[in-house]
Amino acid sequence: MSFTHREPGTCAACWQQAGLEQISALEPEKLFNETTSVIVLAAHPDDESLGAGGLISMALERGIKVHVIACSFGEASHPDSKTHTAAQLAALRKAELAQAMDRLQPQGTHAGRLHLHCLGLGDGQLETQQEQIRAALEQHAGKGCLIASTYRGDGHPDHEILGRIAAACAAAHDACHLEFPIWY
Repeated sequence: MSFTHREPGTCAACWQQAGLEQISALEPEKLFNETTSVIVLAAHPDDESLGAGGLISMALERGIKVHVIACSFGEASHPDSKTHTAAQLAALRKAELAQAMDRLQPQGTHAGRLHLHCLGLGDGQLETQQEQIRAALEQHAGKGCLIASTYRGDGHPDHEILGRIAAACAAAHDACHLEFPIWY
């Protein structure tokens, strides 16, 4: 399965075949029992909020440090746009990402536990930039961390490569890896 911005996302039947209907069986309290930090690996701005906004919020409410790694600014999402250049779109999406992080950041006791890391890599080209992504992920990974990433079977090449990188990192650190669907 593959994906481009001109096609619909992964069909519901594909998700069901992958067993993702079991997501409702996750128990948050058990999930966070031994979690020391959460890392969310996102290909594009909005992947982190759409796929893991609830997870981020729940972790922060429990006082758990969260690192969001945004690999690109999504500048290739609308290549035929008549209103925005790729650079304008990147700036807009970067600003939206900052706003989303501000909204997720709690005030008071747990303030300062949400950390945004923007890699500024080429949108649609993450396959060729794996070493930079691995290095950024490794800076924050360790035993007890929970790594959330886009789903390896998503159909979007940027999402799939991040899922593979995150799975390998989680296995190397004996960490929990959760994958979230974007193109449902």
